[in-house]
Amino acid sequence: MLLEIGVKLTNHCNDTCDHCVYRAGPKHRKYMTAKTAEMISDWLPQRHGKNISIFGGEITLIPHYPELLKILCSKFWQAGILTNGVFANNNIQFDKFVQTIKNLNLSRLVVRISQTQYHSGEYGKSAFDQLYQKFERSSNVHIQFLDTLEVIVPVGRAFDNCLGNEEISVCTGQLSKQISIDEYGMVYFCPLFYYPYKYFHKDSFDNIYYDVLNWRKKRRIENATCMSCSINGFKLYSNRKLLKTSA
Repeated sequence: MLLEIGVKLTNHCNDTCDHCVYRAGPKHRKYMTAKTAEMISDWLPQRHGKNISIFGGEITLIPHYPELLKILCSKFWQAGILTNGVFANNNIQFDKFVQTIKNLNLSRLVVRISQTQYHSGEYGKSAFDQLYQKFERSSNVHIQFLDTLEVIVPVGRAFDNCLGNEEISVCTGQLSKQISIDEYGMVYFCPLFYYPYKYFHKDSFDNIYYDVLNWRKKRRIENATCMSCSINGFKLYSNRKLLKTSA
């Protein structure tokens, strides 16, 4: 079984997309620290068949994002990174991103650039074109472009704007086995970072993984959907204090 880890580095973003399940935007200024990333990396099990997905917010707005990616990807053979490509029109920031990707040295890395009908900027396609040219001969780096959202989860700002499919339930779908950890080190029952459970360092990975999967199993039995959670008023926990990592 492929073990999926989803890590949200920040809720800071240059855009406020109508469909964003995390309600990300410019006002959020908290980032994962390098120390927290190191602790998460040490906490994860030493197993084969692991995949890590890293996203935000917009991760390239974090000043130290190359260090975070290097730390978090160090024990994985494959990873996925999501960005809106805002760095495309800045040569220094573009070169920084390219060098960061090269330094990860993974067996398989998927960089997905998202510029859908709900994104306000037009830099995503430019980022894709430039990155594709840089890595088109690479056997391990794969550049993808997402320009249309066919499925929208009715959570977060999508719920606020009455978008999404009412029948979707990501905790019983393709994300059902993903362990979701936010910038503060909090693990969530919900793959979309709702229903906070506990900070990762409060228990072993195996115990947390077991509890999270059992919670989702209960959701399946209840035939619950993302819409039913949203209607019940569960909001994104964005005011949580940063994990204290010093003695």
